[in-house]
Amino acid sequence: MIRRVVLFSVFLLLSFSSLHAQKRAFTIEDLYRVKNISDLHLSPDGQTLIFVVGSSDLARAKRHSHVWAMNR
Repeated sequence: MIRRVVLFSVFLLLSFSSLHAQKRAFTIEDLYRVKNISDLHLSPDGQTLIFVVGSSDLARAKRHSHVWAMNR
């Protein structure tokens, strides 16, 4: 189950990097575009993984968090 979360995280990072295929310097705006995965919890039956995906809104200086569930 944890392996799925790791694969999901890698997929998010790869999809983000493919959007910016041209070479350029990493900026603070790039840092704010990165999404964070935290608070991983496995259900007692081991079938569902609950986690929080956090993102930043640089223009409004706010952070947003959304709870996600992934079934086996």
